[in-house]
Amino acid sequence: MKKIIIALAALCIFFSQEFFAQGKKSAVYFSREISPQSVQAIYERLGKKLSGRVAIQQSMGEPGGYLFIQPELSAPLAKKLGASYINSTGVSDTAAIRKEIAKEHGFTKAAPVDVIDEDGDIDLPVQGGRVLKKNIVGAHLKNYDSLLVLTHFKGHAVSGIGGIMKNMSIGISSPAGKRLIHSGGATSSYYTHRDQDAFLAANVEAAKSVMEFFEGRVLYINFLFKLSNQSDYGSVRPKPVIPDIGILASTDPVALDQASADLIYAAKGSEPLTKLFESRNGRYSIEYANELGLGSLNYELVEINSGEKKMKIQITIDNGKNKNAITASLAENSSAKAFYQALQKKPLVVKMNDYGSFEKVGPLGQTFPTNDEQIITAPGDIILYQGNQISIYYDKNSWSFTRLGKVDSLKQKQLKEILGSGGVTATFTIAE
Repeated sequence: MKKIIIALAALCIFFSQEFFAQGKKSAVYFSREISPQSVQAIYERLGKKLSGRVAIQQSMGEPGGYLFIQPELSAPLAKKLGASYINSTGVSDTAAIRKEIAKEHGFTKAAPVDVIDEDGDIDLPVQGGRVLKKNIVGAHLKNYDSLLVLTHFKGHAVSGIGGIMKNMSIGISSPAGKRLIHSGGATSSYYTHRDQDAFLAANVEAAKSVMEFFEGRVLYINFLFKLSNQSDYGSVRPKPVIPDIGILASTDPVALDQASADLIYAAKGSEPLTKLFESRNGRYSIEYANELGLGSLNYELVEINSGEKKMKIQITIDNGKNKNAITASLAENSSAKAFYQALQKKPLVVKMNDYGSFEKVGPLGQTFPTNDEQIITAPGDIILYQGNQISIYYDKNSWSFTRLGKVDSLKQKQLKEILGSGGVTATFTIAE
């Protein structure tokens, strides 16, 4: 019976090719805010609910790594759905190792973790593929009714683009399946990487088999943050090459990856990423997925916000000549909340001076909790440094900081004029 249903799902995808060929636009929802609230809000905007036993497919990172999607971002939604995080072993590790990594990175505290190939694997048929006749996945996949795919969209040294197709193929396949995909369908017995386009096609075809297995009960969310052009393994700590962009979601995986790539191409300074995309022919995965009828290259970007009330503050800058009041929106993290709570008690007055020709910085006189991450600053960023210093950036810098918030609606030139040169006194208060 399952084979008949999968065949019908494949037939639906075949007929969907005609729909996408007519130039219909798929909705891609976009939130600039990266927070648990925005993850839940963007899921709700999809207008489609995942039910039954829900699996969440996302990378849980590698030993010592940090460029994965933190479980804190998805944990509230996972709890709401009663979902489990799923994972599969690599070609040279074990289920025990994957569980230890999941524990180390905080996933086991957020929701149950299932290494889906711990008890063997199963074959999924691939209908109408060029290189694969089957996909090999963890046997536990059959225990789930629907799938939420959370992808850290980024550059990847092998596939060029680390998008949905790679996440749903390599991320879900067993070691035998990974070998089959990397070989472009040649063998599941040993690891080899022969032909780049065959490998990319195998990624798409394997992802297609998973979509058909779930008969359309799949939703997709992409995270465009920590955007590095290097892989995150062990002691390697690659720096982002462009600032965070936001979160995107769609019921259409092709439109979602296309929109994600377009936003990166449009970002200033993204050349190291886009060159990696092109050096490995990464966009072929998106184009081939469209060719197979898995989605559309045509999309409409719909920007949303989480609907949560923003923590707004006012900063009065006295540069010795003029006083100017500007507003700022605080971030959604424990550091910003603690800072906001301090301002609810009394204003904070900070003597600030220039540093490095890119920031005004000064001591806070007290210590706040930190949420440090590698950040490329942009003009207007408000940063907590070492828990006890605050900076207002008027140019770019890259370091491990805690993001407190961002100045509202000021261009770089305007901000520089308000901050002036030399020392200033900044008074931080709650915005009226």
